[in-house]
Amino acid sequence: MYKIIELSLLTSKNIKGLDYKENYINYYVGNDAVLVSIYNDINDKIAMYIIGK
Repeated sequence: MYKIIELSLLTSKNIKGLDYKENYINYYVGNDAVLVSIYNDINDKIAMYIIGK
């Protein structure tokens, strides 16, 4: 059974060089690690907490 967790967090500001706010949806799950982009943004810790659950 799958559990759906909503992760609608965007970065609080546009990333330099991009015309849009980035999100935390793109991440890689491996056998021993999860790789998640961080943006030096106030929402980084919140996203890491949610994805880490």
